[in-house]
Amino acid sequence: MRRRYDAQIEDLWDAITRPARLRRWLQPVTGDLRLGGKFELGSGERGQILGCEPPRMLKLS
Repeated sequence: MRRRYDAQIEDLWDAITRPARLRRWLQPVTGDLRLGGKFELGSGERGQILGCEPPRMLKLS
């Protein structure tokens, strides 16, 4: 999925990788938030961090 936002890339990266900011527009996220780590959204969906190249690529399952 690709999305475009009118923001600086560093600010957007911070918003999608810092749990306190992410839950403001998505849901609470818990888990091991490192490459290879598994996470869970507040509504029960689960995933894994498959790739991470700050600040341009975040690949999740």
